[in-house]
Amino acid sequence: MPIGSLVVRGETSPLTNSLLASVIAITFDRYRATANESRIEAERQAEQMRATVLDNLAHAYKTPLTAIRAASSGLVEMGRLSPAQAELISLIDEQATLLNDLTTRLLTTARLESGDPDAPFARLRLELVAASSLIDEVIESLGERSARFGYSD
Repeated sequence: MPIGSLVVRGETSPLTNSLLASVIAITFDRYRATANESRIEAERQAEQMRATVLDNLAHAYKTPLTAIRAASSGLVEMGRLSPAQAELISLIDEQATLLNDLTTRLLTTARLESGDPDAPFARLRLELVAASSLIDEVIESLGERSARFGYSD
């Protein structure tokens, strides 16, 4: 692949011209290899920083979520709640649990992508899943939620 030209003044032998061209070609190859290495290292560092930020963010979410869940559980244990209050506390607890689960998934993903050998589920396995049963399960779950909030089909 031609990338430039070389002009030599004066009389030189074909061997000298060939040697000069070879030295220049080697220099360009080294430059490309160094630039490629630098790019790969920068991408690795960016990915590592992204995983660290995700990990820190997930931990920052877990602390207030734990407090919310503890407070909602405490309210339930206190008793003497009206049905509406009990329903609202149940909703708070359910959504806090959902956010906690999503945060745990985020942490797991960040650890897996960073190459952390202690990451849970680090050994992935393939498993065939019937898409129809998975879809039915999701529809059923969403149907139960919507029914609780007064939505119907």
